Parts: sequence; structure tokens; C-alpha cells
Amino acid sequence: MNSVQNIPDGFLRRGIVLLMVIIAAVPSLMADPLNTMSLSGATGLYTVPTGRVAWTNDAKVGLDFGYHTIIAKKHNYFSNSALQNKDSDGYELNHIPKISASFFKWVDVFLASDFQPSYGLPGDDNDSNNDLITGLKVQLPTKGADIALGTNFQALNLRNSEFGYQALQLYAAFTHEATIVTLPAETSVTLGKTFGFNNDYDDSLQDFNFDFGMGLDLSLFPKAIPGFFHWIIDYSNFSYSANPWGANAWFRGTLNTGIRFNFASIAALNDYKFVFDIILTDAFDEYYRSFSFGLVFGVPFK
Repeated sequence: MNSVQNIPDGFLRRGIVLLMVIIAAVPSLMADPLNTMSLSGATGLYTVPTGRVAWTNDAKVGLDFGYHTIIAKKHNYFSNSALQNKDSDGYELNHIPKISASFFKWVDVFLASDFQPSYGLPGDDNDSNNDLITGLKVQLPTKGADIALGTNFQALNLRNSEFGYQALQLYAAFTHEATIVTLPAETSVTLGKTFGFNNDYDDSLQDFNFDFGMGLDLSLFPKAIPGFFHWIIDYSNFSYSANPWGANAWFRGTLNTGIRFNFASIAALNDYKFVFDIILTDAFDEYYRSFSFGLVFGVPFK
């Protein structure tokens, strides 16, 4: 008791004010958005884009590099009649390297290559199963919810003379901060439309279904390790491309869930983006369920 009485009043008042400032600042720090690459390369969850661009804080220009792989059962893709002679036992994986650039806190551009196992069909130029995805996203100057308009173009089965085609997706994405059982969270919804061109059956414009996706980014253990563990779950009737590997949304949509580790929450890495993903793709489908791992590193230019 005597020790407390001996503390100068000015020091005590400054300490109380500092404590109040720290308490007030913690929720905003914990809710700091984690804007990183989805499987396609667009800023988002796993397949669902968010309403934000990659760098929304201090950086006028940001450059991100990413890589994901999806480990899927071979029989998911090599069991139809056209491929009935293909060995369908075991697992195969794809490789999705990607790069994105963010400008002036409101526009993103990205480019990704999806290197998938070849079909192994007889004949020239029939086994290529590699895709190219490029896109653009613009974040609108809104208050409250973050809203972005985006598009991506997909060149699918490149250099495949019989199965090559293209797809174009247009979408609007919405992201809103929330709190779920005292945990910082963000919810995202995407609405859009995908069109196909020059497929195997018709050279005219192909009208796909309307696209719908929604997802949750929940920050775990915010008091112990603020911003480090993110549990992410998203569901959509579209996948990261119209020709996906291990995340097939054609039948009942796809639900993906996993943990996103944000190493940039560590003080020494605060200025950068350093994210590691462990994902269960198409989790509710026993036949198509797969695993994915990914890494994203970003550098700001202020």
C-alpha cells in the first residue's frame, strides 16, 4: 500500500492513459485484415475473392509472390471413358506459381499458371492440361463494408488441340469485419458470372451458371498470438478456375477449410507479407476431397 502511495500522481496518470490507449488499440490490431492470395492468385480466401486488394495499409505499391499445390487422387480425373487406359491409382499434384501487384491501395493485377498432370491421351497435342489465369480487381472507395469489382480470364488446357478453351469470370466481392464469440472475424460474399469460349462442343459463347461464394476468416487465439492463426472456410459453386485440380465445384459446389498462418504478425516481419496455408479442399466430397499447401510472400514499396 505504501509503495502505491509513493508513486507520483503524474506518473500514475500517464500510466493509466497509456494502458487505456493500449486496450483501445488491441482490437484494431487483432482485426487488421490479412489480404493475401487465393488459389487462383486473386486476393481472397481459398476460392472466394474478398472485397479488398492486396495492400490496403501504408504501401502505395505492393508485390506478392505465391505458390500453391493441390494433392488429389488420380482417379478423380483419369477414370472416364476417354482416359480409361490411364493408370488411376495413387495421387497426383499440380503446381500454381503466381504473382500479383497492388497499386495505390485500390487496384490489383495478378497472373498465375496452373501446371496440372497431363492427360496422357494418344495423338499430338492432346495431353496438355496446363492453364493460365490472369485477373484484375478494383476496390471501391466505400465506408463500412469493403467492396471490389473483379474479373479474371482463364486460358485452359493450353496447346491442347482438342480440349483447349477459355473462360471469363466477372464478379463483385463484399467483405465486412465482425466479431464471433469475441474473436475477430471477416465475412466475405462474392456474386458473379462465368462465360466459356471455344470449348469442345461449341465455338460460340457458353453461358455458365451464376457464381455465388461466401466465406469466413476467423482469427484464433487473438490474446495469446494476435493475428497469427486464421481459420478460413469458404463455400462456392465455382472453383479457382473452370478447369480445377482437386477442388471440383461442378456437382454440388466446393467447401474448403484450413489454417492460414500469418508470420507477418511477428514484430520482426511486420513490414512484409509472409503467409503459409494448409487447406482441405472440397472437404464434404469423399470422392474429390484433396489437400493443398501454399506460401505467399509480399513486399511493400512505400
